[in-house]
Amino acid sequence: MTQSATATATSPAPLVLSRSFAGVTLGMTEQQIVSVLGEPAVRTWVRPAGNPEWQYDSGLTLGLSVESSSPSVLFEIRVRSPSPAKTTEGFGLGDTPDDYRRAYGRLSISDENATAPDFSHYMRAKDVDGTTVLAQFSRDERSITVDVYSFR
Repeated sequence: MTQSATATATSPAPLVLSRSFAGVTLGMTEQQIVSVLGEPAVRTWVRPAGNPEWQYDSGLTLGLSVESSSPSVLFEIRVRSPSPAKTTEGFGLGDTPDDYRRAYGRLSISDENATAPDFSHYMRAKDVDGTTVLAQFSRDERSITVDVYSFR
């Protein structure tokens, strides 16, 4: 991870989000993930692309990419209850939209309404490298999922 070398005292470098969350880092291979977290409780495949998705009893779900010429690598880290994990910026489950703004206020944040019955809206912040942190909020304004992902 690098920050812009052209930043000055009056123009801070753009915030680059951490690619690590819940003990793993985006870009890790299956073997690296298993060495850190052990085998997942459930292995499934997500349609339409057929990407592997690993679920752990801790509330952690990992999305892996599939490339025919290389091993699968981690592109999405999602936490749900009962995970106590917090992002490097300090945001986690049960936090509020104001907490999200404090953690990611240096980035452009989108706040979008949802039509799903189990959450009211979600907020998304994306850095210059394409790493994104997305949080879904319940009707009582508490985060119920936190995702860190990158398609790079």
